[in-house]
Amino acid sequence: MALSDGRGQTVSGPGADWHMLPALPSGRAVVLALPDGGGTEALAADGSTLTSWQLTGQPGRWSKTQSIKVPIQYGSSSSGN
Repeated sequence: MALSDGRGQTVSGPGADWHMLPALPSGRAVVLALPDGGGTEALAADGSTLTSWQLTGQPGRWSKTQSIKVPIQYGSSSSGN
């Protein structure tokens, strides 16, 4: 769960305790992902750039794994008529 103070928390299952994460990577919108293979990832969107971060074994450290630019055509639309 991403919190409003720029940090996050995870829980491993029903009845388990919540674990505080280090400060999330910067971005306008940040969401947490828990992949099937384990670990914790953060996806941070800022304008047309999406960056993927992975929480490393070192406490308090996010490592950038990928950054991509997504083409967005601002102000364009089609009516489909």
